[in-house]
Amino acid sequence: MNNRKNIHPTSSFIQLSWLDDTCSDFKSCPAVTTASVYGLLPKELKLEDVPVIVKPFIGGDYDSDFALFEVSASAFSKDVQLTATTSGNFNINGFDLLPGEKRIVKFTRHNIRVYAPELAPGGSSEMKEKALFVKAISLNNVLKSTSP
Repeated sequence: MNNRKNIHPTSSFIQLSWLDDTCSDFKSCPAVTTASVYGLLPKELKLEDVPVIVKPFIGGDYDSDFALFEVSASAFSKDVQLTATTSGNFNINGFDLLPGEKRIVKFTRHNIRVYAPELAPGGSSEMKEKALFVKAISLNNVLKSTSP
């Protein structure tokens, strides 16, 4: 009971996980979904200003319709937002990262032949498709840059 004195709402959260109820051994069941609950508004949290690292994941293919990236941070990162230099979608975006957690994110390129045929190889445009580059920012970085 004495260790509760050190818990402060500005630097604490609760991680909830839901498991598949058909799994027989709950200790080894993967989480179906998770959620983080905070005792304060996000702007009141003490968030450490750390970079969110994005690097290509082995198995991703830059030349195919999709690429895989590993996203991580050394401290809790709230509301990680990913952006790309080419047109496409991430399978997940706007998520929280726990310290040391590594999340694999899939980026699927838009089919340029369908959405912009003039930009496809052999199309009428002389514009070249940009190389795929992904960057990340989190609420940690935004709050630090807007604080007085």
